[in-house]
Amino acid sequence: MRRQAYFASRSYNTSLSAATPANPNYYFPDPRIDSVLFGARLDYYTWQNVANGYTWIDRSRNIAAKRATTEEEKTQLKNLGLAILDSVAIYDPSKVTGYNWQNNGLETGITNNHNITVRGGTDKFKGSFSGGYFSQKGIETGQDYTRYSFNLSTDVKPHEYVNFGGGVLYSFAIQNTGATVYRGASGQLPIAQPYDSTGTFLLTPGNDANIVNPLNDVNTIINETRINRVIPNVFGEVQLLKGLKLRAAANIDMSSVIIGGFSGSVSSSRAGGTATASYTTRNYFTWSAQNFLTYDTRIGAKHSLNAMVGQEFVKNRFEEQAVSADQLIYESQKWHSLQNNSATTPNQAQGQFTESQNWSYFGRINYGYDDRYLVTFNVRDDWSSVLPAGNQHRYSHRERFPGASTRRSLWLPFLDR
Repeated sequence: MRRQAYFASRSYNTSLSAATPANPNYYFPDPRIDSVLFGARLDYYTWQNVANGYTWIDRSRNIAAKRATTEEEKTQLKNLGLAILDSVAIYDPSKVTGYNWQNNGLETGITNNHNITVRGGTDKFKGSFSGGYFSQKGIETGQDYTRYSFNLSTDVKPHEYVNFGGGVLYSFAIQNTGATVYRGASGQLPIAQPYDSTGTFLLTPGNDANIVNPLNDVNTIINETRINRVIPNVFGEVQLLKGLKLRAAANIDMSSVIIGGFSGSVSSSRAGGTATASYTTRNYFTWSAQNFLTYDTRIGAKHSLNAMVGQEFVKNRFEEQAVSADQLIYESQKWHSLQNNSATTPNQAQGQFTESQNWSYFGRINYGYDDRYLVTFNVRDDWSSVLPAGNQHRYSHRERFPGASTRRSLWLPFLDR
């Protein structure tokens, strides 16, 4: 059945008159047919791997030693209506050499995670600093991720009624997704070789134009993403009266993303064609401000009251620019300076831009009794700029969401024992 599998799975020149199911040698190893079959592919290494399974008398003339056919084999040929062979070539499939393609698409994954934190302060000032390093090499070749992060925060309380502070978080990350080498390796011919006897890379192992060698993709297919992100924030809180506090906070979230894509000529995606590259930039900007006024008090021994009103404003901005080019002149430049590194004019840049803002007002009242019962009333009013122009300020386009809830806590005496 070995020969049936070869002929059925790939286009191995099955038009040869000798290589047909009507020929009994179709079902058994035959050095003459195999030499024609694999020789027609003009792939020396594939034929040599298959030839290793024969016991040769004269390899130059494709004459192999034979053995007598077994009764079971004669019965199989008879049932197929074919001529009965008295002997067939001696063939040992275990001697056929091949290449472990999938093993070259995987590697040992390694993860590193290191963090350091320093904290200190007094009753009136507290500060902390932390730094982190994280790296991960994937189990598939050409895929990795690295991130550096820093965080600084302060909290100042110069008076018992005043508290303010802030901080900043910064991170820088590089991610390489690369090519799917393992998937490409899984589709290779097991008996084909990725390199010739001198170590030269074979772009089409097995001399099959539809099967391209993926083992060089780790060097020639690059998908790199670089992310810079910074998040500063500040806050301030003042106690105006007993139980009455005003708190204001603001923060910004800024991200800059650069995505570079490159496919070299000697890669599975280009298959010897010209190299291509793309360059994309994305900028994200979000800022928000919140204001809260809270009041917290107790009336007698059993009544408690907590009230809060607040306001929040959020603004978002996103923009993207992308350009690509083919027929690169110098592959070493990858996606840099595409306007100077392409034999043709780079494709027209594509871009997009979005901007939105949201206003929110909200309030909440909590009434508690005897630390067992709680009644909550809340309401909020939201407004968004994504509504149709000219309609944002109409009452019908504003959404108010009132709500109420109750809760009762159970007291189980045996828990106090």
